[in-house]
Amino acid sequence: VERMSEVRGPEEKDIQKIFEKNLAAIQEGLKLVGSFVPIGTGIIDTFALDDERNPVIIEFKAPGVAAGKDTLVQVMSYYGWLVEDENRINYLRDYVRKTKPELIQEGDELGDPRLVVVASQFDDEIKTACWALEPDTLLVSYLMIKEADDRISLVPSVVLDTSSGGERRRLLPKTEEEHIREHENLRSTYFELKKRVLERLPDAKFNQAPRDYI
Repeated sequence: VERMSEVRGPEEKDIQKIFEKNLAAIQEGLKLVGSFVPIGTGIIDTFALDDERNPVIIEFKAPGVAAGKDTLVQVMSYYGWLVEDENRINYLRDYVRKTKPELIQEGDELGDPRLVVVASQFDDEIKTACWALEPDTLLVSYLMIKEADDRISLVPSVVLDTSSGGERRRLLPKTEEEHIREHENLRSTYFELKKRVLERLPDAKFNQAPRDYI
C-alpha cells in the first residue's frame, strides 16, 4: 500500500491512515467519506462508500492483534444500530452530503451497509461466523515488510469476502418443543401459563420463531 518510517512500532492509527490514502487496496471502488465517525453505538474507524453508494464500515486492528469475536460484535453493533431505524441511514447520507458532497447527488439514497475488518490476523471463529451474518462482510489481512531503508511496506490480502461466493448459513426457526427441551425445568410452568393465556385470550399466538425466546 505505502511505506512508513519505522520511528516506532506501527500503531492502529498508522495502519488506518495508510489504507485511507488508498482504499482501493482494500477493494476497488471504495471512496473515503470520513474517519472516526460517531454514531449512536460507537465510533466508526473509517466510513466509505462503494461504487453502488453502499455505506462501508471499516474497522482496523493494530499489528499483532488478532481480530476475533469481540471485533465481530463491535462491527455488528454498528450495523445493527444503522438498520434498526431508517433515519440512521439517513444520518450517514446527510454526513456524506456535508463532508463529501461530490460523492452523492440530490435525491440519491444510500444502499445496504457493508462491513470490512482490516487486521494482521484473524481467529478462525470470526472467519466461520461471517457466513452467518446478514451484511456483506470483507476480511482483509496485511503483511508488514521491512525494506532496506528501514521503512515498512504493507501488503494487503483478502481473507474472506461473503459477497463473492460461498453459502451463508441460514438458521431455521426452532419448534416449540426444541425451545422447551433446552429448558426442561420450565416445561410445566410454560404449558400451564400457555393454557391460562389461551383460556383468557383464545386468539393469542405464541411465536417460537426467534432463536432464543418465545
